Amino acid sequence: MKQQIKFSHNWNNKLTGNKIFTTIRRATHQKSDYYCNLVGKNFDIVLNGKTIGEAKLWNVDTRPFTEVPLYLLLLDTGEINVPKQFQIFKDFGVDIDKNAEVIILTFENYSLSQNKVGSEDGK
Repeated sequence: MKQQIKFSHNWNNKLTGNKIFTTIRRATHQKSDYYCNLVGKNFDIVLNGKTIGEAKLWNVDTRPFTEVPLYLLLLDTGEINVPKQFQIFKDFGVDIDKNAEVIILTFENYSLSQNKVGSEDGK
């Protein structure tokens, strides 16, 4: 069975509108090891229990939340208001007040790549 990357919300339309997308998640040593061992593997993209596409895991970066650049928080959530960005991560269990570790996963969205969305010939 293929690995899955699950979402409850299509933040910033990244799952259906971007060839490359990130997801920032609360880190544990187990999660970091798990994803590091899967770099280069394909995942099903699952939104609210429904498979909507396929993506390849390109990179795994673990760092304290305070070291995640604000522009990446903006792109990841689609929220321009910084306090609202922080609240989104708090709601997902990231203890930003204690500088929790997060995992930044970078994927190539094969669903868009294979359909050549945005290609020069427009097909």
